[in-house]
Amino acid sequence: MEEIVEQKNDLIINEKIKSYLSSYTKWGSFFTILTYIFAAFVFVLSFLFLFVDIFNRGNKSYGIIMFITYFLISAFYLVIARYFQKSVENIKLGVNDCDQEITEKGFYFLHKLMSTAGIGSIILLVLSLIIGMLTPILFL
Repeated sequence: MEEIVEQKNDLIINEKIKSYLSSYTKWGSFFTILTYIFAAFVFVLSFLFLFVDIFNRGNKSYGIIMFITYFLISAFYLVIARYFQKSVENIKLGVNDCDQEITEKGFYFLHKLMSTAGIGSIILLVLSLIIGMLTPILFL
């Protein structure tokens, strides 16, 4: 006969867990700022590729393709940075105020961050490989 084991769904957040979450919020804030800076850098870089067409006497579409690619990468990193920021803010507020709902919302944004980063990274990797393989064929 099978025994039914009752599970408790209550999570106890002790001081050690609070210190880990506090460390996460500090480092998360730092990485959020870095991600925003990186997104801005890639955004500016995307516009520089428009000038490639001015100096490129060959195929004129190279700069436009690279502009679109880097623009989409910067938009992707903005989404990542926003999820990171919302996760850090909510976890910090929820742990400090001992509010279960706000902490749960912070972990929801952490979940969104990880799933978006994972799926987006795979897509960007595949696109980078495709563009890397096609660039010599189409533009040289």
